[in-house]
Amino acid sequence: SGQNALGRLDPSTEKVEIFNTPNGMTPVTQVATSIDVDGKGKIWVTSGKGALRFDPGSQQFTEFKSKSYMTPDGEGMTYGITGDRQGNGWWAEMNVDIVGFSDVETGKSMEVKLPPVPGLKEMYSPEQQEVLSTSGSTFDASVPWLEGPRRMGADKAGDTVWVCDWWGGSLARIDIRTQKTTLVPLPHPDAQQPYQAQIDSHHNVWTNLMNADEVMRFNPSTSKWTEFQLPTLGAETRYFSILERNGTMQIIVPYSRSRKVARMTFRTPEELQTLKKQVQGQEQARAR
Repeated sequence: SGQNALGRLDPSTEKVEIFNTPNGMTPVTQVATSIDVDGKGKIWVTSGKGALRFDPGSQQFTEFKSKSYMTPDGEGMTYGITGDRQGNGWWAEMNVDIVGFSDVETGKSMEVKLPPVPGLKEMYSPEQQEVLSTSGSTFDASVPWLEGPRRMGADKAGDTVWVCDWWGGSLARIDIRTQKTTLVPLPHPDAQQPYQAQIDSHHNVWTNLMNADEVMRFNPSTSKWTEFQLPTLGAETRYFSILERNGTMQIIVPYSRSRKVARMTFRTPEELQTLKKQVQGQEQARAR
């Protein structure tokens, strides 16, 4: 709600409340604003130089500033954010390949430095690397070997944060306890750029491809990807949400460029079995 506040809407009453950040605190960012709820019910939102945590009960803000902000790679403005099940926040510093995170018990900020895109930096000579590095990185351009962490999601029933590496074409899997980081490339990392990550109740990771009109699902237990083509071209999907209710799941995808909202549903095993029998019946009828 503006540059300096959070808004809360009660759907049942349509009442709107505005909570302003205190004077002197880094405001809620107006660029690439992201918001999430952690496993303890606290709200996390991006600020220009880190993250803000809002307690709906006490209505108090707590600021966590990025440990590294001005770096040789550029300015580490926050892009995406998520809250894990332990109540800590995680935020992406896209320009500098850093994922910051909080320690709410001590009030300190920590960070994870992402590894470079495998094999890219080695393609350049030391002199070329130096020239490229002097230009720094922004949201729109970077040195070739940066991952470019963008929007992320935490498994609220697990110990993993999944980060979308926009330039690297991969997901960064971070263990919230040990901070061990593993890169999981998309099937075509040179052409597929994940934008936002969401995790369902079965620990599957979902991500939208903003420039490819697709939603993809990664199953960590099998390491397999599934692609879902969207019915509209040029959708430019920047956000999406998972709705799980009464044993069913829906994916809600707003199309930023084509001004639509898509709802993706999934057939139940019973519905699939019924369709299978229908197809088998049609095939038998044609064979007669």
